[in-house]
Amino acid sequence: MEIISFEDGTIIEQGRGSFDDYCVYVTRPGERKFAPRDVIYFSFFIEKARKYSAKKIYDDYVKIYERTTARIDQTVFDMIKEMGLSYDEEDRLDFCVWYSVIYLGMVAEELKARAVLKKRIKRLGMHQILFEGMSAEKAAKFSIGKKVPQLEPLCRERGF
Repeated sequence: MEIISFEDGTIIEQGRGSFDDYCVYVTRPGERKFAPRDVIYFSFFIEKARKYSAKKIYDDYVKIYERTTARIDQTVFDMIKEMGLSYDEEDRLDFCVWYSVIYLGMVAEELKARAVLKKRIKRLGMHQILFEGMSAEKAAKFSIGKKVPQLEPLCRERGF
């Protein structure tokens, strides 16, 4: 199901994935549809933090995080597009796409019945890559196999 499209023809959809019905897919013009893994957008945010600062990217992300619930809200996409205007024109579309993808990923986390940490798991990853120097690869795999008692204190220590 198409969720949002952009002026260049990029489409973001949500549909059946390996685990649930909330998998996020991106189709760029002239490319095949794919389900981006955390490592892809984490790498983008790490790279762009050198140009815009980790604080700016994280602060914008937190605005999205704070408005994320278990329901997709069109006003969040509107906010993302508005935030995109604060980035240089050559980066604007990519910020809008990757913020939209992580937003939908957080919505999916909020919908998962057994996901105790919910959207906080994405926030932990964003904090790790932007402020703790963790690589995109390591942050993307960090929570795999860990239980809530191991991860929840890490979230609390960071204020979320």
